[in-house]
Amino acid sequence: MLTIAEAGRKFRSRELSPETLTEMFLDRIQRENPRLNAFYEVFWDQARAMASEAAIELRAGLDRGPLHGIPIGIKDLIDVKGTRTTAGAHPGFHPPAAIEDATVVERLRAAGAVFLGKTG
Repeated sequence: MLTIAEAGRKFRSRELSPETLTEMFLDRIQRENPRLNAFYEVFWDQARAMASEAAIELRAGLDRGPLHGIPIGIKDLIDVKGTRTTAGAHPGFHPPAAIEDATVVERLRAAGAVFLGKTG
């Protein structure tokens, strides 16, 4: 697996794309999450869209910094607009979807990070 710095260098030299790295992670999540239960919710479509947007921006010369195009998980204690934050509560607990992003999520979005999903 690559470090964040190595992935960023490969994105900028076009040896690797955010889409390819994101798909690698999504494939691994699909294979391993049934056993590990590391991800409470996976953002399949959103992750692909965010990776595609990052790739387009990087190809156009827009570089948001070291997290641009990097796939990450968001802890399920942190609000992501449009998703539920359960904080590991009982499976029957169904809070409403967050109406806004937490500050850290806003900053990660601005940095161009790719959200894979919410982790336990």
